[in-house]
Amino acid sequence: MHSTMKSRVRVFGFSLILVAVVFASLFCRDAGADTYVSGSINDNKTWGLADSPYRLSGNVIVNKETYSDLNNNGQWDDLPEPFTDSNENGEYDPGEPFEDIYPNERWDPHEPFSDLNGNGVFDSPFTLTIASGVEVALNSYSLSTTTRISTNQRTTINASGVTFTDANNSYVSVGNYGELNLSNCTFSGGSVSYNNGSSGALDHCTGDAGWNLYLKSSGALIKNSTIDHIISPGGTSTVTGNTLTGYQPLRITDPDMDMCGVSGNTYTHSDPKISISGGVNGTSTLGFIDGLGKYYLDNVITVNSDATLTILSGVEIGPYYFSVSGTLNASGVAFTGTTNSTSRNFYNLLNV
Repeated sequence: MHSTMKSRVRVFGFSLILVAVVFASLFCRDAGADTYVSGSINDNKTWGLADSPYRLSGNVIVNKETYSDLNNNGQWDDLPEPFTDSNENGEYDPGEPFEDIYPNERWDPHEPFSDLNGNGVFDSPFTLTIASGVEVALNSYSLSTTTRISTNQRTTINASGVTFTDANNSYVSVGNYGELNLSNCTFSGGSVSYNNGSSGALDHCTGDAGWNLYLKSSGALIKNSTIDHIISPGGTSTVTGNTLTGYQPLRITDPDMDMCGVSGNTYTHSDPKISISGGVNGTSTLGFIDGLGKYYLDNVITVNSDATLTILSGVEIGPYYFSVSGTLNASGVAFTGTTNSTSRNFYNLLNV
């Protein structure tokens, strides 16, 4: 009898342990276990600290639901087309007259749309929020928003206090009319890209020597951050209060662009130079940008026909490579280094 009771106690105790193990395996997650992510985000999503670190195993894109703008008014319409309820049943029945405001020769309860999350409702553009303290390992992949087609269709990425690791050859990017807001984030290499038509703010972010910013937007605010260099093919975003550490901290690939938004930054390299290349198609001026007046021509500068490039006094350029079919004006400019200047028209002006 006594032995039987002991056996039952042992069995009961073992059962409790087994239940606890099963419960833990079902409902508990190992601290520090990796969460692998890839593909499209088709709903509003938050990456929280409990599932950190997040490791990209493929490109991740914050998506949007699309619609057919049948009446061309730039927005999705949830209004049914008016109809004559001949049998007064409160529903449209085939054959009842209707007003074809979405001109496709059929009655529509609303404009057609792609219901990505299957909730039966046309949703506003989705947002990915990454919580403070989370680690995101990019692993040579990209985290981006999808391209929008209008300003009221913005997908968004918000991240504050996030560490982006394994970021070499990776980028966090915002597409046309998307929004990217990063604050107090840290990057180990890689690039942050604000593309044409995008918006958002990058504030108090830092990175190692390989971290850079690609800036083609006129709607971004870049401030109080430490960046190796900024590549700028266009746009007039505001860049202020930052520390740029690279030898070529500003890299311009369109000489026609306006750099008036770049001011109040600190350049820590002992001899920083502005890298510039591309073609001049209008009337452009090379002068001092945020106190920097030394230019390094990364490639040939082409002054196209009917275009004018003026280089202001005190500017230093070297090496320099010009192909001039329009007009090049320079006065009080120091040309240094290798010369490879060609002119297709002997009537072009070169004033030095």
